[in-house]
Amino acid sequence: SMTAIFKTVKANVTAYPDAESFLKDYKKDKFNVIFLDLVLPGIPGLKCLDRLKLMDCSTPIIVLSTLTGKDNVVKAIEKGAKQYVVKPVKSDMIIAKTMEILGGSL
Repeated sequence: SMTAIFKTVKANVTAYPDAESFLKDYKKDKFNVIFLDLVLPGIPGLKCLDRLKLMDCSTPIIVLSTLTGKDNVVKAIEKGAKQYVVKPVKSDMIIAKTMEILGGSL
């Protein structure tokens, strides 16, 4: 669904089936923003955040999750997420959050 949302504004999107595939492909400055779910096959989202931190990731990370517990939100922010958005998300809201993080442009 994120791919479809961002295609409406002609943004280039790369989607990964799991955190491991993403982490293998991750390179510093390759992405403008990273969207990360906490519930993933294999490596969980919070562990992925830990790995990104070890890789000195400076790319803004927006966590998208159905998990609404305060502990998950706090842990994600402590581990480097810039925003925590509860799914389902509306396309206009996620585009606005992204533009806010990127300083107004996609």
